[in-house]
Amino acid sequence: MLAVAQSDIANPAAEEIDWQTRAMSFSRSKTGTVSIIRFGGELERILRSLPQGAAKRLHGNVFSPALEGPSRMLPMFRMLMGLAGGVPIVVLGVAVFAQRLFRRRRGDRAPTEERLLRPPGYSLGRQIETISERYTDLLLAAFLCAMVAVGAFVASPKGSGDEWVFLVFFGLASAVCTAFAWRKLQELRGKKLGLLGEQTIGDLLGRLARMGYRVFHDVPGTAKWNVDHVVVGPGGIFAIETKCRSKRPSKGGRPASEAIFDGEAIRFPRYSDLEAPAQARRNAEWVAKEMSKAVCKEVEARAIVALPGWYVPNPRKEWEVWVLSGKMVPSWIEQEPRRLSEELINRVAYQLDRRCRDVEM
Repeated sequence: MLAVAQSDIANPAAEEIDWQTRAMSFSRSKTGTVSIIRFGGELERILRSLPQGAAKRLHGNVFSPALEGPSRMLPMFRMLMGLAGGVPIVVLGVAVFAQRLFRRRRGDRAPTEERLLRPPGYSLGRQIETISERYTDLLLAAFLCAMVAVGAFVASPKGSGDEWVFLVFFGLASAVCTAFAWRKLQELRGKKLGLLGEQTIGDLLGRLARMGYRVFHDVPGTAKWNVDHVVVGPGGIFAIETKCRSKRPSKGGRPASEAIFDGEAIRFPRYSDLEAPAQARRNAEWVAKEMSKAVCKEVEARAIVALPGWYVPNPRKEWEVWVLSGKMVPSWIEQEPRRLSEELINRVAYQLDRRCRDVEM
């Protein structure tokens, strides 16, 4: 005979019965205390011989609405508590999106419509902003999918199989978002390194102003590309391509910061770069062609590859492309003899100014 109230064990749930040890745990409705009772083979036969609906509830094959009390509410409460942790993040995301939409519809604009010249690395800066937003969105999606997976796994009835469906589906979704976020993070690091290089060269080129040179950064091309820097002055027109490369320990005793140019490729300690000189050559050809059409006079442009932080031994001026360390670029340009008149310098600078003055406040 069981010395407990009938209401306490009238509706046993599957998670309350351990068939192997023949034990039943439940909470007393009056006191709330947890009790454990053991039953013999005769009561086990009675429980297993119950009608089909009751037997399913006992064996955990269905989640019946008839189940009441802490045994049913606890998993749901855990899931809701887990999901509640993501509420601030969701609210913040919705608030940011709503604020953007509201400002756009309200017609907010800058106090002046004057456009500014592009600073060094302007295009890279905009790309970094876009990648950062996508990286944040992917992290948020991965976090929410993981929370839903865990919450659904806890709340689903054990033994039904539904918990594994939710766990696998949302777990895979979280893993995919995490993988894409990792790729965006690697892309973001590369863009930031490139931005640092362009800003470094832009700062070094600033000293040319005292020699009568005009410097323009991030000159937009005909498609989705740009020339990092274009310098125009007494010595001519120079199209500069900046390549900021990270350094690693070298092999074979070669200096880790040395980059050798043989006229075709740049030989770094661990790899060679054939594309950078070719890209600088194409940029210079494009600048010369566009400026010749704009000023109605044939002009030439010198191709330069700038490597901030690297040592380039024995550079040669007779080569079609100059490959120089960052600090060498201004001094090599200063040493060039006069090739352009003041009037032609102003005409070319005017055309470049028109192309680069598109930054809105």
